[in-house]
Amino acid sequence: MSLDDQIRHLRRVATLNLFSTEALRLLCFSAETHIARSGEVLFREGDESSGGYILLEGEIALESNGRAPTVVGPDTLIGETALITATQHPSSATARGHCTILKVPRPLFHRVLREFPDDARKLRKEFAARTKLMQGEMGKVKEKFLG
Repeated sequence: MSLDDQIRHLRRVATLNLFSTEALRLLCFSAETHIARSGEVLFREGDESSGGYILLEGEIALESNGRAPTVVGPDTLIGETALITATQHPSSATARGHCTILKVPRPLFHRVLREFPDDARKLRKEFAARTKLMQGEMGKVKEKFLG
């Protein structure tokens, strides 16, 4: 897959579509492209996460606490929080068939944020908006249960 194809995929990822082409180019050029075979476990629930995974081709099953798996397809970012801070994987990820994955280590993502401060500001604004929305939804749940 060409660098331009990878950038097109990243443009379809909600978090990354805020970034400039130059920032996406650095991500694609510096990240590790991994080809996974069917049944390959990328990580297990509870494992320490070192970054994010962007699914370029194929499907990945995400399973946690023994629940039925959620299957995600191309242009999905797995581990968004792990791009920013150390965390544990909340689920296990298993390739369903042939997959092409872009592995983005946390230090690389931090480098992109440092080198492209305008993109970092856009991302911070997006995360703030999401947090505000989530707080509003949690307030509704609280009202429903506590009256």
